[in-house]
Amino acid sequence: MKYLQPLLIAAILTLTLPTLALADGEACKRPGDKHFTEADTDNDGTVDKAEFIAQAGKMFDEMDTDHDGTLTKDEMMMGKRHMKMKKKE
Repeated sequence: MKYLQPLLIAAILTLTLPTLALADGEACKRPGDKHFTEADTDNDGTVDKAEFIAQAGKMFDEMDTDHDGTLTKDEMMMGKRHMKMKKKE
């Protein structure tokens, strides 16, 4: 029981300090930042449903390589591979 309080404090600090570090306004490059910025087309700091659907539509169009309005299993697999490769860049 006497070890619980220090562990709890350490856990809280571990979770809180990165958030406080971002509070000064400096951008932190994290996975997903680029996608969020691209989706937030009105630059209000949030992605609403319409923006989300528009971003998903762009991804669908990129994956639909034969442009027939449907995704085959192969197109989806290639799309996933392509996204993984882009993520590593």
